[in-house]
Amino acid sequence: GEGKGSGVGGGRRTKERETQNSNPKDDTTSSSPSSSPSRSSTSVKTPIPCILCRTPTSVVLRPNLDDCPALLRHRATHFEVYGKCFGAGVSLSMTKTSTSYPGTGAFIPLSDSVEISGLQRNDTYVFAVALYDSRVGKYLYGNGSYCKSDDPASSAQPSVLGRHTPEVMMALPLPILYCWTHLALQACRHQQWHVAKRAVSVLMAHFISQKVAAPLWQANPADELSLH
Repeated sequence: GEGKGSGVGGGRRTKERETQNSNPKDDTTSSSPSSSPSRSSTSVKTPIPCILCRTPTSVVLRPNLDDCPALLRHRATHFEVYGKCFGAGVSLSMTKTSTSYPGTGAFIPLSDSVEISGLQRNDTYVFAVALYDSRVGKYLYGNGSYCKSDDPASSAQPSVLGRHTPEVMMALPLPILYCWTHLALQACRHQQWHVAKRAVSVLMAHFISQKVAAPLWQANPADELSLH
């Protein structure tokens, strides 16, 4: 009797396990992670744009596609620049406040550069670019894939805006010789003699003549002098 009861109970437990394994809800739960869209491919950002030059009120920049995937270089035809004052409000995004300066928010051919003007002196700014394919009318992610949404600024999808530049100070850059001089002084102060030697070698070529000087009497012959 005990053997029969245990056999019936074991059979019930076996059927319950088979029922649980064949439950469609369990299959849906186990397959849901794989069915959800992956954002790893769209999380690749467009590289930081190149700052070509700057003045106290403007900067000139262009996209940097040297290290981009070949697919992105093939598809991109235009770019847009977005910028804002560093530390003001939220992070840089594709909003109207990021296109308030002349030159921002406009489609520029990829082969050209763009000048962003109207900036304030002694303020710092950050800039980023978004790449666009005018042949299909879609924005591009950093890996070359297209943005499927018609609203690239939507928070429901990864942003197509690339990485922003470091803080750019709106001021005239320092002369290069002044920078070498400052480097030489600081290197001597911290006893970094190899760095100081490198900096001084650059300065000597500009300020000190390396030619052998003529004797004083030869450079200024006495017979050329006369009393009046």
